[in-house]
Amino acid sequence: MEHGTDEEVFAQLEEIIEWKRANDPEQSRTLYSKIGWTADEEFPEDAYKLVDEIRERVDMLRGMGINEMMLKRVLITLPGTFGRLVITADFRIQLPDFEKEIELYPLPKTVYLFFLRHPEGVCFKDLPDHKAEILRIYQRLMSDRYDASMEESIDKLTDPFNNSINEKCSRIREAFLKEMDESMAQYYFVTGGRGTPKSIKLPRKYLHWEADL
Repeated sequence: MEHGTDEEVFAQLEEIIEWKRANDPEQSRTLYSKIGWTADEEFPEDAYKLVDEIRERVDMLRGMGINEMMLKRVLITLPGTFGRLVITADFRIQLPDFEKEIELYPLPKTVYLFFLRHPEGVCFKDLPDHKAEILRIYQRLMSDRYDASMEESIDKLTDPFNNSINEKCSRIREAFLKEMDESMAQYYFVTGGRGTPKSIKLPRKYLHWEADL
C-alpha cells in the first residue's frame, strides 16, 4: 500500500478486499473484520451481490455524465448520512462536502454558534441565563468590539417575551434552505417544539471547530 489521505488509503483497502473476495471469499471477511468492519464477518452473499449491483449502477450514472460531486450529494443525503459542518477560524460556516458556505449576519450567526455549543438544547425562556455567553460570542464576531448598542441587541435576543430570537432562527433556517433540501437542512438549523429545548440536531461528530470561542 502507498501513503495517502484517509480516503486514498480506504480506497486501496477496498481494492485489496475486492481482489481477495474474488479469489478467497473467506479470507476477505477476515480482512473486513481486522479493519473494523466487524458486521462483514457475517455479511451474506446476497448483500455482496447488492453492493456489486449498486457499484454497477453508480458506474452507469458516471457513464451518463453525472459528475462525482452530484453522486456525493446523493449519497450524503441518504437517511442517516450527513455532510461536515466546519466553523472556520474566522467564523465562516462551511459545508465542504456540499461545496457551500452559509452566509449570516452577525446576530443570527451569534445565535447559530451558541446553539452549536449546546447540543443538549436550550429553551428560549432560559436564554437570559446565557446572556453573558451570547454577548461574548457576538463580541468575537465583531472583532472583540463592544458598545452599548451591542448589549441592547443581546438584551432583546435573550428576552423570552421579545420575538427577536424567533426572527434570528428564521434567518438561519432560510439560509440553509437556500443551499439544500429541507430533508437534510433540518439537521443543520435550530429546531424544537413549542416550550421545549431548541437545538441543532446534527450529530456532533460531523461538526469541526476551527474557531476559538
